[in-house]
Amino acid sequence: RRSRMFARDVFSFDGVTLDPVRHVCRTPASQVKLSGREVEVLACLMAAEGSVVDKDDLVTGIWGRDFQGNRNIVEVYIRHLRRKIEPAFGRKIIDTAHGSGYRFHTQELR
Repeated sequence: RRSRMFARDVFSFDGVTLDPVRHVCRTPASQVKLSGREVEVLACLMAAEGSVVDKDDLVTGIWGRDFQGNRNIVEVYIRHLRRKIEPAFGRKIIDTAHGSGYRFHTQELR
């Protein structure tokens, strides 16, 4: 169901490839299996191509406008992604734009 919500079959940005159908994120040297929600969060960040994605936009885009839960769910999934991907890839993947949201970390931001 979720794989049909993506406009692309594969997301690729700054040396990282995300396959939302297979729930796999990879670089040339490593690969990590992700949950459905982790794929959705990472796809939103990768689609923005280095631009900041507002936390509220992530909640609305992934969980829907009628989401009644805690909006800090985004922080939970960002933490999951960082713990899974960053050690495996040996690089920073997600930046926090304090007070704004999150963005996919690009190599030139180092």
